[in-house]
Order: sequence, then structure tokens, then C-alpha cells
Amino acid sequence: ASAAAPPAPPALQQNVMGLSRRARRLHIGNLPQGVGLTGEMLKSFFNAALVSANLHDTSKEGDPAIDAMLGTEGKFGFVEFRTIAEATSCLALNNIELGGKQLRVERPRDYAPMPEAMTEELKKAGVLGNTTVAPDGKDLLSAPSATAPQPLLSLPPPPAPLPPLQTANATPVVSLSNMLTREDAANPEEMADILEDTKAECAKHGQILAVLSPHLGIGGAAGSGIENAAVEMRVFVRFATTDAAVACAKELHGKQFDGKHVNASFFSEEQFATLQGLPCYSCS
Repeated sequence: ASAAAPPAPPALQQNVMGLSRRARRLHIGNLPQGVGLTGEMLKSFFNAALVSANLHDTSKEGDPAIDAMLGTEGKFGFVEFRTIAEATSCLALNNIELGGKQLRVERPRDYAPMPEAMTEELKKAGVLGNTTVAPDGKDLLSAPSATAPQPLLSLPPPPAPLPPLQTANATPVVSLSNMLTREDAANPEEMADILEDTKAECAKHGQILAVLSPHLGIGGAAGSGIENAAVEMRVFVRFATTDAAVACAKELHGKQFDGKHVNASFFSEEQFATLQGLPCYSCS
């Protein structure tokens, strides 16, 4: 047997893990309610399921799932894997049953495949991985045929760049646009998932007091600053502090979400308070 490749330097490993995180995470929906499920239990469940189905990278020791978290109300969660191949392989477990519920196992909305130019670096860092359904990171699950697999590592056409984030007049309220479609905004269940996802992502930067998005067609009077055109199809996140809002806006501004670049800006606290009195989807 050939000798195992030497481990990657810690700095390279950490850098590549950070860059590839969105390619190694999965969104887990339709979680069972009222059963005391925790992130650690969800991680253990998928570790056991992957190994049982032989969907893990057998060349590696240890567990394929390295982290898991649940949304605020426990209706969905995210599981992070040590390799891209194992995340891809886990998609084969869509509709697996847990607590009497068929789980939705899918790519998250901020999924970003890695560029082909990074393939060798990903291999060197041990992040690409190799499984039966994702050999060397190639995604056979979405291939049109077994003879013509589509590589996972390909870049979509880049969206148009956004202007730089302006922080001079920052407030504790972040406004996020270019995230929603009209179909999303008309679907209460979809909006509940989107607001939960947004809150989970934004909460990394500090305490959140409220998350909301106005219903379609809703807005204030002309000159109020919350006219329909100014607030429709936007998600507003109210932080406890301006510093937390700035940190969140800096990370999310320009981030890809469903193939679009999120546009972050800041919103008046007074106008946000008025907006809360209008019909909105909310997640507090």
C-alpha cells in the first residue's frame, strides 16, 4: 500500500476550510419538533447514517460531520462536513426519517461550489475528499448520466459587482436586498425559512432584537421613508448594537445568495419601528 499523504500545514488547512465552508454545509429541513433534538444529536445522526450507508470517505479516520446547529425554533438546521465529497454524498440521504419526519437534505441558499483552480489545493488540505458517489469531489448525484458526471468544482457566471458598503452613517438596523423573489415573498412558509436562515447567519455577529420583511404591496405614506418601493422584498435585521450591525453588513454585503449578490445597507431605527407596525413576516 502506498504511504498516506503528509498532513497539510495548519495554516493552509484552516484557510481552505474557511474558503470551502459553503461547499461543505447542508441545510436540513422538516426536523421533528418536541423531541429534544440538539445540534450534537443531529450531527451524531448523520455521522451514523453516512457510515451505515457507506457514503463517507473511508480513507479518513473519525467522523464525516464536524458541526451542526439548529435554527431558533428547531424547524431546520445546518450540518457541516469535513470534506466536500461527504457533503455531496449526504444529499443521497434526502427524505431520511428522523423522529417520524422525512428530512429535507439540500444545499443551503448560500451554497458556493469551489473553483476548479483550487482542486489541487483542496486535495492537499484534505478538504476535497473521496466517496463512492463523489469520487475526488465530483458530484455524480446531479450528473445527467453515469458516463458523463458533472464536476462539483465549477463556477457559475459571476453576478455584477456591487458598490462598496457605506458605513459612515451606520445604524443598528441592516437592510438586505437582492435576496428574495416575488414568489418567495408571496409564500409564508418559504419566508419563514428565509428569515430563520437569515437570523441564524446574522446572529454570529451579535444579539438580534428582530428580523422582518414586509408583505408584498405594503409600505408607508409618501415621504415616510418606508414607501413600498423602499422596503418591498427586503429583509431587515435589528441588532442590539451598531457595531454588530456593521460586522454583519460587512460579511453579507456582496455574498452570493441563490446566485445573486446580497446588497447590505443601513436603515433608520425610527423608520424600522414604524415598519414593525405594518403587516410583515417576522422572526424575533
